Amino acid sequence: VLYILREPAIAVLFQRGAFDASSTELTALILEGYAWSIPLQALALIGLRYYLAEGRLNIPLLIACGGAALTIAADLVLVPYLGPAGIGYGAALGAGVQAVLYLALLMRRERMVVKGAGLRMVRALMVNAAAAGAVAWTAALAPVREGLAGGAERLGWLLLLTIMYAAFWFGLTWVTGKKKGV
Repeated sequence: VLYILREPAIAVLFQRGAFDASSTELTALILEGYAWSIPLQALALIGLRYYLAEGRLNIPLLIACGGAALTIAADLVLVPYLGPAGIGYGAALGAGVQAVLYLALLMRRERMVVKGAGLRMVRALMVNAAAAGAVAWTAALAPVREGLAGGAERLGWLLLLTIMYAAFWFGLTWVTGKKKGV
């Protein structure tokens, strides 16, 4: 919803005074990619809370530093190609890697996860992070970005991205479930 309504939401919340239409457009470009990082950050928060509850801060520190370094590197690479939207997509990439790292570590610590339903939930969260990352990467491609910019074709592109997400998610769920016998 934040991705789809980024321009109207920013205009309603901020566009007045010195924050003009060009400021709204610039902020919407950054939010284009950043909106994808929010669910990924929520997934990473699961792992962070686990390690905080355990009182072990070294792993979250390493993951946060690695995610920040990746975000900075992605920004340096993506901004020349995507403009301000590259900042948001860099944040999504960093958040996605953090989420995958946390969830992978939690899966290795099977004592934390009750066998059966709990393990399937953690796998589903990891698959969701990978599927969201694939959709975010696809949405960053120039033809897709242009199609999402406006007009009647926007709905078609959104439908295509939704189908892509669902296919990616179900495919990965099937593969990960098949390997582990879940």
